[in-house]
Amino acid sequence: VDLSTKFAHTKDEHGAQTTLSALTTVLKSLRLKKRGAQDDFLKVPALTVTQGALDLAKHTVTIGEVVASKGWVSVRREKDGTMNVTTLTPPAPTVPTENKAVAASPTRIKETQQSIVSEPSPSPWTVIVKKIAFDQYAVRFDDQMPPQPVTLIAEPLALTVDNFSTEKNSTLNTAVRLTLHKTGTLAVSGPVGLDPFSAILKISGKNLDVLPLRPYFADQLKIAVTSGAVATEGNVTVRTAKEGDLKVTHTGQAAVTKLATIEKTTTEDFLKWKSLSVTGIDVDTNPFRLAIKDVTLTDFYSRLVLNPDATLNVQGIVVQTPP
Repeated sequence: VDLSTKFAHTKDEHGAQTTLSALTTVLKSLRLKKRGAQDDFLKVPALTVTQGALDLAKHTVTIGEVVASKGWVSVRREKDGTMNVTTLTPPAPTVPTENKAVAASPTRIKETQQSIVSEPSPSPWTVIVKKIAFDQYAVRFDDQMPPQPVTLIAEPLALTVDNFSTEKNSTLNTAVRLTLHKTGTLAVSGPVGLDPFSAILKISGKNLDVLPLRPYFADQLKIAVTSGAVATEGNVTVRTAKEGDLKVTHTGQAAVTKLATIEKTTTEDFLKWKSLSVTGIDVDTNPFRLAIKDVTLTDFYSRLVLNPDATLNVQGIVVQTPP
């Protein structure tokens, strides 16, 4: 760690006041791994924090810029759903059973109430970061929950955030750009509010390969997907309703190109097309509503079979599960 700052401390009849200003910190060669693990899950060559300021009396932290580049992050989800990056601290200790009666006794409750009245809670800390910039990062996601493990690699990944603040009703501007498995690109940008949560995002995805995602839906289909790519472009709006539910709307267009599928039992071609394009999409989740302007299908092929029970083979490609 390299650290430089200006420090000021004063004390008078109104109390003590401590401030830091012109704070600059450089964290070099950071490597982290979970206890008991063999490999690192985070590598950061250098993380630089500049134009920092801290006021202990006002409970404020202000940072001008946070910059890091060429880092590496490994995220892993275990079969029980836990994530390695969310279980870095030990669980909070539980209160022994024999102490619960004491903790909830009328005397203890009265003492607690008196303490709350006599000692007002301090004001929460406010953190403001004017700019965050992560560039040329690599993120690996290993998911062990599906029947077959899934590995997704995003490299390079760039993230920028402007005007981050923990104050209520504040809005930040964010932009994420990444390349997925060296072929697909995804870009998301727009203003985001944290408290209450809201977002107005522009999304653009091109040539996103569906094959790495097959384990998520392979057991739900009686056919096997052998190729396919997804492209999407549009706007997503997320707002928090008064009841706390999220209201999501999406407008835009999407396409699935170069799709090819085969029957699992015979390995014969089943369904394929050059392009399936859907434009004029307008979706609202609360209440649900879907409108589509145009659906265009080009170079389509399907091997249709009329079964003895007068059903088509395309009607049974989804595995039926009990209600």
